[in-house]
Amino acid sequence: MNNFFRSRFFIALIIITCFLAGFMLNVAIDGGRMPHRTLVGIITSPITTAVTNIKNSTATFFAAYTNYKELLAENEMLKEENSNLKKRLENSYTLEVEIDRLKQLTNVLKDTEELKLIEAQVVSVSTDGWISSFSINKGSLSGIKEKDVVIASSGLVGKVREVGPNWATVVTFTDPQIAVGAKITRTEDTAMTEGTVDLKAKGLCKLSYLNKNSSAIRGDIVETSGLGGLYPAGIIIGTIKDINVDDNGLTKYAVIQPAVDFTTLKKVYVSINYAGEEAE
Repeated sequence: MNNFFRSRFFIALIIITCFLAGFMLNVAIDGGRMPHRTLVGIITSPITTAVTNIKNSTATFFAAYTNYKELLAENEMLKEENSNLKKRLENSYTLEVEIDRLKQLTNVLKDTEELKLIEAQVVSVSTDGWISSFSINKGSLSGIKEKDVVIASSGLVGKVREVGPNWATVVTFTDPQIAVGAKITRTEDTAMTEGTVDLKAKGLCKLSYLNKNSSAIRGDIVETSGLGGLYPAGIIIGTIKDINVDDNGLTKYAVIQPAVDFTTLKKVYVSINYAGEEAE
């Protein structure tokens, strides 16, 4: 189409048509007495104007069409680049989260021996009004055994109470039946965590048998001491929320806020290579 408008045939056709129209106009107006040069000017001026406009319009149209195609191609390329950038950003975020998780685990296990950990998902929790036990999606087929220590990225969780081939039940250290050898990181005072019914309902536990002269204060970090055999030393348990003197006046006890929020726990790690034995 573009070549037709620019062809000599089309231009000649326009010239002949306009010349005949001008000749007829000349005869009609003054009987054919108009000078030939004037007549040619009258005829050729609109012809050249029309041809020029047609050529310009056609060129503009095809240039716009070409630019449109180029813009479409560029837009598709930008979409692909944007998609690749999103994927890279998502992968970067995932890697950042994983690095942060490993850093947290390193802080939690800062003083422990090297432990082999099995990652597991929390699949169900107890429905007794508070969370003191839950099920995970790994079991004996993954090497998990009864009494294996369970931790999260923020601290101690508890121990494995029951095991199936592909599942296990975990009981938290806030349960009244669980006791954990502990020490205060700053003062190195040794004590024992104990769960109570009242404190468990609040997501807390008790730190018993503190020396009366202990300088422990609110906010002190509590970690496992390794005493008792079951739990390796150096796992963060929580922080001291309150301190009181026992009724006997000889010892103190503290209330501990666990480092782990059991209400939002989704993932845990089970230690399968610690050879500690629970004291009778």
